[in-house]
Parts: sequence; structure tokens; C-alpha cells
Amino acid sequence: MDFIADNGYNTLMLYIAWRVKIKSHPYPSEEEAYTAAEIREMTAYGREKGLDVIPTTNLTYVTSLLKYDELRQFLENGSRYWGASRGNFCLSNPDIYVFIGNYLEELAELVPSGYFHIGGDEAWDTGFCKKCRGNDFNFQKEENLYLSFILACCDIVRKKLGRRVIMWDDMFEYYPDILTKIPNDVIMAHWQYQEDVSCSMGHFGNRKREYTLKKYDQLGFSYLISPATYSTANGRTFTEYAGDGKKLLGGIMTTWVTHMRFMYKVMPTIASIGRFWASDGQTAEADCFRQAMTDLLGSGDEILINSIRTCTENQMKNLGSFGEAYMLTFDLEGLDYSEYARQALVLSVLERYRLEIKPLPGQYIVEELILSLRFELAVFEIKRMIRNLLEKRSLQERPEDALAQLQARADDYAQKWQQWRPGIEPNHIQIKLNDFIDNMRNLLDKIASGNYLRILFNLPNVYGSMMTTLSLESNGMETIVAQGVFKGVSMKQSYFERFFLLDSDLAPSTLRIATHGYGGQGVCYAAAVIEGKTYGPEKVSASGKVVNPKFILNDDCTTCWMGEPDAEKVWRNRKLFDEISFLKVTMAESTEKSVG
Repeated sequence: MDFIADNGYNTLMLYIAWRVKIKSHPYPSEEEAYTAAEIREMTAYGREKGLDVIPTTNLTYVTSLLKYDELRQFLENGSRYWGASRGNFCLSNPDIYVFIGNYLEELAELVPSGYFHIGGDEAWDTGFCKKCRGNDFNFQKEENLYLSFILACCDIVRKKLGRRVIMWDDMFEYYPDILTKIPNDVIMAHWQYQEDVSCSMGHFGNRKREYTLKKYDQLGFSYLISPATYSTANGRTFTEYAGDGKKLLGGIMTTWVTHMRFMYKVMPTIASIGRFWASDGQTAEADCFRQAMTDLLGSGDEILINSIRTCTENQMKNLGSFGEAYMLTFDLEGLDYSEYARQALVLSVLERYRLEIKPLPGQYIVEELILSLRFELAVFEIKRMIRNLLEKRSLQERPEDALAQLQARADDYAQKWQQWRPGIEPNHIQIKLNDFIDNMRNLLDKIASGNYLRILFNLPNVYGSMMTTLSLESNGMETIVAQGVFKGVSMKQSYFERFFLLDSDLAPSTLRIATHGYGGQGVCYAAAVIEGKTYGPEKVSASGKVVNPKFILNDDCTTCWMGEPDAEKVWRNRKLFDEISFLKVTMAESTEKSVG
């Protein structure tokens, strides 16, 4: 709170969600929740620092409540995504409003304010249980379920608590017909997280240009822009885009998944955008950044400040980004060696200046950036090694040495937990990184067998979601190789190649690809490498919605398209979601040398 108050912010959105143990919600353990006294203490301290503390929860995305048996009666039974419950309330259960009302009333008593943020985003499981569906379910009923829920929650906040409602607005992209039925004294929190915000972009399904803020101006809604701490570019360009909006009230700097990183490396973004907003745009954001870094580091050295700026302008990765899918997925153009060189250069600068920085949290900012860069560079080396092993290229170092380096970098990162988060258990960073390294050891051992399936995908719209099943038939027996939602590692590249490691060394006769969901899946080419021999596509047949299936026979970027490309159309018609698009590809040994 000291930090944000010193850097231009006048409000703290205290995201309590369901992490408080109170009379209406006594279920969390002491380790996973605040006490009422702690919430009061934080609120009082914030007010002493000149901050309006606004209680913030999420009444639509309530996954954390799934583990409490006492609350399962309130939750939706069913899901939009392949049976895995996202965690929404059953909107046809009248008892939820008693539970929600009691909870919000207690939170309001703990956190005095004229506002209350109710969440409202990612209500993707609306209308999936039998009670919600009924016998006459259609999309209009789904829309109205969400509408009636939001109106009921707004009534609780407005009439019972006497506060003004703030809510995330992304669900109105899916339910546009109900927006005019929302009271226009509700404040819309509009989030966009891309680096360059030149317009509002849809958040799921059909990635498209929206003119949301102009619409709010026309309908009389006040709104808050909501960038994220991932990038200074995001906050700067979003502010410039919003410009002189008639009903623009201000901004919320959001930060998520904080259990998978520390907060220090995003402090430059928080400080710079806070000062930019406080100046009402009269001071250039670059100047705000420079002054903030000078204050935090105790130095105006341009090389040091520009090096940190290089980190904050890019989208920062969380440690949760790294896993098997990331390590076995490659852009068509290959690895980004220029990014590797940029990170190495920035790291060398930060290491050079590290001991010269005296103020806190300036030391910690540089320390976490160094930890992050070292770890990402070690991950890059492992990924480069994996690519070379798959392609049968010579290695510059032994896998065990690269793994030892990765382990050392992971240990350095995880050990900071004890210094920066003392007494907080478990150490999520240690758990995540240990699991990741164990997976990398197993992955490298498995790659040594030399058997894999490789598929070149094309996914222009990464905001869709297609469940794809891959299976190979050998000697009359079919085996599922992989099942999941396959996407590239970069939103800026539509073509990506994914490797799937195989347990069997039997020659494949048939590859089957089945997919369904939102937005469609492009497939360009597939080949299997078994015991040093390559098996490529010889002929293909298709069923369901498949365009240009023969393109999969060519080892190029021509694309066979599977599924309905209009994700909004599928969202509005659940029968389309269940329709399977299918390819059967006959495989034969290639006369050429192995592609690996």
C-alpha cells in the first residue's frame, strides 16, 4: 500500500474473493484465508495512506468454492468445456442469493467504501445443469440466466448495501443483447492485456475489433480501463486509446497469478503507469518510467533504466507458463534467438549494476529480474537441446549439465520465497519448478528413444478452444497419442509445430485426428518417426466439417481446416459444439531420410 500510494494511486481494489473466514463463509482454513481483523487492519492502513479501499470479489468465477462440501449445493453441475467445471453458481438455485447477500454484507462491513466490485467475468458454465436447462433450453435462456443473476447481485449491492457496483464486462461480448438491460449506474471495468491496445479486442472466440468504450459513452455507462502489470506498453497504449472518453473514470492496474512469481519485477510497471495516470496524461509515460526508476533505484543511469524498460515493455512470463507443451511446441520459423540474445544482454547489464543499487525495493526489483532472466535463459537452452535431439543434431553440451544448470536457477528462484514471503506455505514456486525439472528429465529420457509424431498446425485465432484427439493405429491396434487443446507458444505466430513423444516403436498405418469445440483447428502436415524411419501421409479421408483435407498430404503451410471457424456461432448453438470433425490419414514409410 505504501508503494502504490507513493506512485500516484488513490484506490486499492482489495481482491478478497473468497479468501476470508467470516460468519457467512466459515469454511476456509486459517492458512488459506484472512481473518476479519486482518481485513479491517488492511483497510484502516490503506485509508491512512489516502487510499479508498474497495472490496472486490468474484461472484461468477468461484472455482475455489468447489472443494467445500457444504457449498456444492450452490454450484453448477456441468461445464462448457469437456466436463471440467469452471466453477460457477447454479443460477437457478434461489438459495445462492441468501448466501451471496450475507457474504457481501459482511465484506461491506469490513471494508467501508462507496463502491463494491462484484467480478462477473468468465461465467462460462452458465446454464449447464438440468435445473438451468429445463426442457426448452436455448441461447436466449442462457443470456437471461446471466442477466437475472447480475441484476439480483446488483440489487443486493445497490439497495441492501447502498453502494455502486463495479464489474468486469467481458461476458457482454457473449451476451450483447442484455447490455441495455443493465442499470447504467453500474461501472464497467474493461480489461485488455495485449501489448498494443489500438482498439478493444474480443476476449474469446472470434478475435475481433470492438468499440466497447464508445458504446458505453452512448449508453451512459461509466467505465474503468484495466490493463495488467505484464507490460508497460499495455498500460500506456490502453490509456492513449481510451483518451478523452466521455465516461472514463480512471483505471485499474490488475495483477494475477502472483503465487507463481514475486511482485518486485512488476513494480516498475505499477509505478510508471500510476504516475502516468496521476499526471492525467500530461507527462509522457516514458518520463514517468524514468523518474520512477530513478527514485526506486537511487540512480538515473540510462543504461540501467533502459535495460529494465526492455523487460517491462514485453509481456512477462509467469513460471506457470513452462511445461511439456511449451517445450515441445515450436514456431514454424524456429526458436527466437534474437530474444535469447536480448535477454542475455539485459541480464549482463543488470548483473553489472546489481551491487550498486542501495534503496529497497530497487534491489529486489533487479534481483527478481535477474532470477527470471537466468531461469528463462536456462529453459531456452533445454528447449534448444530438445529441438536438436529431435532433429538428430549434435549437442554442444550434455543433457545432464543443462539440467543441472536449470536446477540451480530454479533453486535460486525458489529460495527467495523464504526471504520475500516468510511464513507463507506452501512454497508454490518450489513445487512448480521441481515438478517442471522432473518432467524435463523424463522428457529428455523419452526423447532418446527417437519415436515421435510431429504435426504442423495453423491457428490464426488463438482465442478459440478446440479439443483435439490424436491416435495412431499399428498392427490393427489404435492408441491415443494425445488429447488436448493445442496452441502455439506465441500469439504473434499462427503456424506452430508440436511434437508428441511415442511409447510404441511399431510402424503406424493410420493417423486419426478428431476435434470439436470453438473456432476450428488448422492442420497442415503430419509425420511420424519410428526407429529412424519416417512415415508420412499417403491418402486421407474426412467426415464432419473439414475443408481441403488433401492439404495435409503436402509438407507445406497449406491448411486443412477442421471444425466451425465461427466460435460465436458455436457458443450460441451447443449442438455445434458436439459435432466432431474427423480426419483419417493413411501413413506409409517415406523413401526419404528421416525428418528427424
